[in-house]
Amino acid sequence: MEGRGMRTGKRREPHPREAATARMRSSHEAHWLEREPAKRWASNGRWWEWSRRRVWEQGRVTSEANLRTMRGVRRGEQ
Repeated sequence: MEGRGMRTGKRREPHPREAATARMRSSHEAHWLEREPAKRWASNGRWWEWSRRRVWEQGRVTSEANLRTMRGVRRGEQ
């Protein structure tokens, strides 16, 4: 790891050649990449589904309203 992106702090997609080393990154960059899909899909309108699905999987849906909404979306009623 040549410390390239660490000094500049640039958030960039890895070059295809670096696909093997993409796992080995600074924790900051890894943290950023967790959130990246939300930004990338926002324009596609997929962000809402993605975030709700993620929340659902993490078991953070607590209120009944949320549960009802999620069930409706899951069955495709909305």
